[in-house]
Amino acid sequence: AVVDTTNPVLYMFKGLFGSFPGRYSARPYYYKVREYNDFESRDLWEYDLALTPSETMVLVAHVWELSHGSSPYYYTGENCSYQLLRLLEVARPTLELADPLGSIVLPADTVKAISDAPNLVADVRFRPSVRTQLMTRVADMSDAQRDATLALNEDVDHVLDHLTPDEQVGVLDGAVDLFDLHNGAALIKAPTKTLMGERRALLARRSEIRVPSQPLKVV
Repeated sequence: AVVDTTNPVLYMFKGLFGSFPGRYSARPYYYKVREYNDFESRDLWEYDLALTPSETMVLVAHVWELSHGSSPYYYTGENCSYQLLRLLEVARPTLELADPLGSIVLPADTVKAISDAPNLVADVRFRPSVRTQLMTRVADMSDAQRDATLALNEDVDHVLDHLTPDEQVGVLDGAVDLFDLHNGAALIKAPTKTLMGERRALLARRSEIRVPSQPLKVV
């Protein structure tokens, strides 16, 4: 949806009654992951679709074709998730994904539709948000480690000599996540030299400790 207002009442009205134009745009995948995972702290589930190369090319060509026009956007019906189902039906005409859903389509309905479609989903992966990663890291930390993690976000040169190398690894990994959580919007939309310098300083300190990080197990 191409949104042209910040007024919440007008936004709701336009979104419900199809007054926003719906257009396709191309963005690098990593950029959208950063936006959702880090900036907005959303947990993500990635669905790999078993499209053939020719089906993928048809989908890409159709998106390119549609990028020169627009269609009405309805928040509860013909929304982003609904349009994705229509794209997949173009790529593979034997699919019937959107019509059985009715007039109201929620994002969860899209997931159910593609999950129920035979031979469409090849794999599903969970990508935890930066907030979820941080909360997982600090769950088993001592009070001293948690204090040090917070202190590093105030001063990247905070002394960690009172901690063991393994504890320092956990603190620095957590400090990077905390930094990304606090500065997610700025890192994506308006990164400054100062901001990027502080993040690089944390990463540089982490690289000096020649101890690998333990795999982060997020349930």
